[in-house]
Amino acid sequence: MKARLLLASLSAAFLAAFNGCGPEPLAGGTIETTNGIAARVVLPSGRPATNIKVFLLDEQDWLKKTKAGESIVMDSAETDTDGKFRFKDVDTNRTVSLYADVETYGMLIHSCTQKLVDVAYKGTIGMSKKVSYQGTIKDTTYKTEKILLAGSPFASEVDSTGRFIIKDVPQEYYSVVILRKLPNETHEYVVGENIRLDEWTEGKPTIITPDTTKAILIEDFEDLDNRNLLGPVFGGGWWDAINDYPADNATLLQPVNAAPQNFARAITNGGSEERARSLHVLYQAARSAPTAEPFVLLTSNLGAYNVHYNLGGMDSLTFFSGGSGRLTVELVQTNPAGSEVALEVIASKSFDLDSNGWTKYSIKPGDLGVTVGWFPNDPASFKAAFEKARLPAYTKKPGTWEEMGGMVTQIRFKGAGGAEFWLDHIRIHGITAGDLVK
Repeated sequence: MKARLLLASLSAAFLAAFNGCGPEPLAGGTIETTNGIAARVVLPSGRPATNIKVFLLDEQDWLKKTKAGESIVMDSAETDTDGKFRFKDVDTNRTVSLYADVETYGMLIHSCTQKLVDVAYKGTIGMSKKVSYQGTIKDTTYKTEKILLAGSPFASEVDSTGRFIIKDVPQEYYSVVILRKLPNETHEYVVGENIRLDEWTEGKPTIITPDTTKAILIEDFEDLDNRNLLGPVFGGGWWDAINDYPADNATLLQPVNAAPQNFARAITNGGSEERARSLHVLYQAARSAPTAEPFVLLTSNLGAYNVHYNLGGMDSLTFFSGGSGRLTVELVQTNPAGSEVALEVIASKSFDLDSNGWTKYSIKPGDLGVTVGWFPNDPASFKAAFEKARLPAYTKKPGTWEEMGGMVTQIRFKGAGGAEFWLDHIRIHGITAGDLVK
């Protein structure tokens, strides 16, 4: 298996991969809890996993804490004689994972919430056999020192030939993070896409070829999921498709929303520059409003929900597209996470699409126009909330990209005036993934 990789610098917190095929969901009743996480844990035999430690891990700042030599454990609990455990007062503004192991069995659930436990696992989480992850890193430019599995305590040194092995890992999806040394003795991280570790992939060594360009590949739609390539690292990153509601002015569109099964239907064979796949979005005016200009808004948080990332050093943003009508690219600031500030600031650039095939479009910071939607009447009174969210300490509405401080939580693609557009290979140039969290 060959991982696509993004270049990242050593600067802050990365999040982990989405829950996927890790611990086996089993039938069972839910356990009532308020602002907490509670469940029952069982062994593969069906017997309760009694008197074992269950850990709540900090996915949001796992790399920052790992670099500082700090524990990523936020809390721990112990199962009772029926295998039940409970965490109280879990911070709902943070992304956490659930981890436990006993003898040869383990479990790890990324982006864990009580709703996930109740819906996907019916309140009962089955442990599975732990596996190993091994392979070779082929990098002739830099010296690779370490490999880590994002959002988890699992890591391994890399030998002089690039080989590594991480043992006793719970079966789950993970994002691979590589620590390497540059010629100037500084360190940076290469961050990869999801890998699936289970009993079928164990014993099949992977080959990782890091990307050495100073750029961030946001999305190439080569997989069929509804998550951008930063999502498994920062947490979040989900795509969504929104039409021009309310209903009396609605647009019909495909994908109808970003549920995985719907989003996958919009992935089409054939991409830009002979790539395998791309995204194809269809939209048309509803019969109830045939004269209204239809539009569709394809949106993705760069990472965690309402967390702002630093694009201030961006040289350009490029993407491939084609279709009919116009496509507007929007870089958006929204309400700071955990605050009561109503905020929407959008930096954007519009393009007329070419219906004859793929065209590469490029946006430089000076090309962006800024519009302000929601904004507090007295922005100075929210200085603390702005600074906590790493936003500029606004005293007035921003009018330029520079005044926005380059801070962005969402990237949007708004199609209008046509019926369809294709999208592929979205890349930010001039910064690394680590710069996003400076």
